[in-house]
Amino acid sequence: MVEFTPPTDWCSGPADNCMPTKCCKTAGHTCWRKDASSAQCGKVCPGGDCVEEKPWWASKPVVYTPGTSLFCYSVYVETAGPNISGAKDLALLKTQLKYGASIFGCDSWEVFSDVDAQLTPGPPVELWATKVLNVEGEFYQLLRQDKPKYINTPIFYQVWKSIRDHGKYQNWAWTVKVDPPTVFIPQRLRDYVGTQGQTPEGDYYENCQDVQSGFFGNIELTNLKAFTVFMTTLEDCKLSLCWKSEDKCRGDWKWGPWGEDKFMQECMDKHGVQKMKNFQLSTSGTCPADRPEGRKQDKDYVPDCSKATTPAVHPFRTPESYFACLGTIMQKDYTA
Repeated sequence: MVEFTPPTDWCSGPADNCMPTKCCKTAGHTCWRKDASSAQCGKVCPGGDCVEEKPWWASKPVVYTPGTSLFCYSVYVETAGPNISGAKDLALLKTQLKYGASIFGCDSWEVFSDVDAQLTPGPPVELWATKVLNVEGEFYQLLRQDKPKYINTPIFYQVWKSIRDHGKYQNWAWTVKVDPPTVFIPQRLRDYVGTQGQTPEGDYYENCQDVQSGFFGNIELTNLKAFTVFMTTLEDCKLSLCWKSEDKCRGDWKWGPWGEDKFMQECMDKHGVQKMKNFQLSTSGTCPADRPEGRKQDKDYVPDCSKATTPAVHPFRTPESYFACLGTIMQKDYTA
């Protein structure tokens, strides 16, 4: 049996009595019983003698051991809005391909873009990203209010449809989306997923705690069953979810239109994929919980690669900083 975390909408907020739900909206937080009728959400026991409350149904049998094979993909966007260039991401991808790093160390990979983007002229062969078209006219719109440079759901919706059409993901146990600035070490991830069983509904993994939606996009990990559910329900989710955050359905999400990571998480939650937590998948400067004390509010924080033991470390936005980090981790000189 493995324990999963109920969907966010089923759970209680920080100020609520969580006794009825026995789960918490904030990723990584626990419902702590204070007395016979009340309980409070928190990362640790809020004081006194606490008993952890768990939904009795929040465990599932392991029905399958998927293995360690990886299908990985990245997305490069040339222009996500006025004066926003993606040139650094393309330089990252080209250099990663040169050294066989990041997604290019997976069993199978694809790169997608909104423009014609050459990854290498060869030899041995010329390689290009798969171009996705703005068929619904929504690209570069609906940007998050707090992240105006954020690559958003409309572009990824076309990417996901391309992945489904190509079908490569079906041949591998795990699907991993990796942002270009993420220093990703596939073997570290294989070491982890090799120990993981799969529930009947499929599983995805939250990677950032202390936030409301902890499926952060620097690395997105789903097993084959989970990603297949997502692929088959993609159109339904685009039509039925509140991803545009219009006034009539915004709820408690205050940051405007959803990023693709929240869209994917909400879609999988809606269709019964089980949410697992592993906050050791990634060390990211964009996840406040990964920042050291005294720098929790520093949105420009970059992790110390000499101390990073996770499969993903983020963000490193130039080839120079990226391969300095990777070189520190792998003890290898990439400047030669």
